[in-house]
Amino acid sequence: MSIEKAEYDKLWGTSGGRYSGEAQGYAPHFLKLMDRWFGKFPKGAKVLEVGCGDGFFSSQIAQRGCEVTGVDLSTEGLRRAKERTPAGTFLSHDLTQPMPFADATFDGVWCSEVLEHLFSPLYVLEQISRVLKPGGVALLTVPYHGLLKNLAIAAFAFEKHYDPEYVHLRFFTPGTLGRLVEKAGMKVVESSSCGSQLGVVRDTLFPTNILIAAQK
Repeated sequence: MSIEKAEYDKLWGTSGGRYSGEAQGYAPHFLKLMDRWFGKFPKGAKVLEVGCGDGFFSSQIAQRGCEVTGVDLSTEGLRRAKERTPAGTFLSHDLTQPMPFADATFDGVWCSEVLEHLFSPLYVLEQISRVLKPGGVALLTVPYHGLLKNLAIAAFAFEKHYDPEYVHLRFFTPGTLGRLVEKAGMKVVESSSCGSQLGVVRDTLFPTNILIAAQK
């Protein structure tokens, strides 16, 4: 068992509820993004969740009438995902390796709060592009600081925030993520940001996440 897999199994096994998308203040924003795009899909459309964790977002995809497949490194996360959505297909997969799907398999891909954990987010985006059907849509979210939060981190919490043991390896802006998406062979068709819990003020002044819709 890899060190990384062991860590994620421990995370989902001992405190999974804390990290579930279900428990996050940004979840309503993410579900609105899902509704805007996957809500237009015909019933039975095939959607892949990359890095499904405990399967909260996979369950939401299934509730919108899609046929959901989830991949994750964590066996414990996959067990929880299968409990949430028994009709879904959930597979163990290391994202440093090619995804175990044929080209042009999926109508949509959901990849939420995953790319920041990866050594090569571009490689995973290229794999997402490969498995998407022509015209398919990938919905991507990553953490975002925004100008004011960046200034606060630089002034008061730089060492803590960029601790080398922190689980986030990559830090994105809308521009840098958008360029990776384009480099992977997709086109950004929607880009926005959102906050967490505090409504319009938080969304405008203290955004916590970037949300992108990309089309192949």
